[in-house]
Amino acid sequence: MNQELTIIKREEWKAIQPKYPYINIFPERIVVHHHEFELKQKTKTSKYYKGPETILYLQTKDIKEGLNDIKYHFIIAPDGTVYEGRPIGTAGCHCKSYDNTTIAVLFYGNFDVEQVNKQQLRSFMLLMKHIKSIYRHMNIPKCIKNHRDYEFTLCPGHHLANLINIIKTRTWNI
Repeated sequence: MNQELTIIKREEWKAIQPKYPYINIFPERIVVHHHEFELKQKTKTSKYYKGPETILYLQTKDIKEGLNDIKYHFIIAPDGTVYEGRPIGTAGCHCKSYDNTTIAVLFYGNFDVEQVNKQQLRSFMLLMKHIKSIYRHMNIPKCIKNHRDYEFTLCPGHHLANLINIIKTRTWNI
C-alpha cells in the first residue's frame, strides 16, 4: 500500500491568483468541513465532482461572494485526490472566529446523506501526517475538530462528524 500523499498544487488546477496578500498564521487546530449541495437538498454532492474544474468552481464561487480566494486549505475529493487550496500557514475563511488559528480541510461530499469512502479516509490520514510534519506542535488527532464544534451548523454532516469523533479517540503513531 502506497503511503505517499500527492497534493495537487494550485497551479495544476489553475487556481485564480488572489488580489490581496494572505495573512500568515501559526495554526493550532484542524477544522473539518463538507461540501453540501448549494440548494441544501438531501442529495449526494459527490456525483457533481468533475476533477480540477470542480475545485476551480468552488474557488470562483467563493471569490464571487467577496472572498480573496477559496475558503479552505485542502480539499479531499471523492476519489481521494487532495487539492491545495489556500496556502497552508495562511488564514482561511471558513470558521469566523477561528480563521487565524486553524487549517481548513474540506471533504467534497454531503455527509448528511453520503458515507466517507475509503479513498477519502486514507487521504485524510496521510494529510494529517503531512500537516504534522510541518507543524510538529499540533497534537494530532486531538486537535482535529468538526466545524460544528465552533459554529451553529450541521457541518461536516453527521456521517463525517461521527467518523472524526472516532478518529480523535485513536492512538496515532505520527
